[in-house]
Amino acid sequence: MAPTREMSLETKERIVKLLEEGNSSRMIAKDVGCSQSAVSKIWTKYKYTTKQMKHKWEEAGANVCDRTVRNRLKEMGFQYRKAKRKPSLTPKHKRTRLQWAKERQSWTVDDWMKVIFSDESRICIGQGDDAGTFVWCRSSEIYEEACLKKTTKFPQSLMIWGCMSGKGTGEMTVVNSSINAQVYIDILDSFLIPSIEQMSDLLFFCFWILQLN
Repeated sequence: MAPTREMSLETKERIVKLLEEGNSSRMIAKDVGCSQSAVSKIWTKYKYTTKQMKHKWEEAGANVCDRTVRNRLKEMGFQYRKAKRKPSLTPKHKRTRLQWAKERQSWTVDDWMKVIFSDESRICIGQGDDAGTFVWCRSSEIYEEACLKKTTKFPQSLMIWGCMSGKGTGEMTVVNSSINAQVYIDILDSFLIPSIEQMSDLLFFCFWILQLN
């Protein structure tokens, strides 16, 4: 694979064009003969705010205003959106999740109907930064990593545990203390087991997927 820095301008423009047409990074990488990470890096470099683009154009000798930049972006299909909030994932998290998904990619609907998902969610109080972060992106790109607002956990919060399956929702409870091994076992005994009993046809056939943060 050729390093990104050795790519010609024509190749970079082709990558951007193919991405704008909705092609996958994998397909494009194979088409132009580079790595998927190189495709992602090139695409990220094109995601500038209007002021950054204006500055770049002025450096190139083009005198444009912010409105002109915004109009050109809109003509190209971009919209100014509030960045979606998603938890930060480490490379290890991403590899583990991808491996988990690949191991189950052949599962049928019936397989997934036998799964009960349980998880806890922290509702943060007064996260601040109400104005949010805005980015220019297309509708299909709102969950691209370069368009996300990374979040972290905050101390002022309310923890809720719940579960669900293809048969419906199970029990939900507010957790008033820090979750350790014993607290979590108590939650499973008090709320997960009754949820399984409510879904009686799953009682002896379900897999438990516990997504712990």
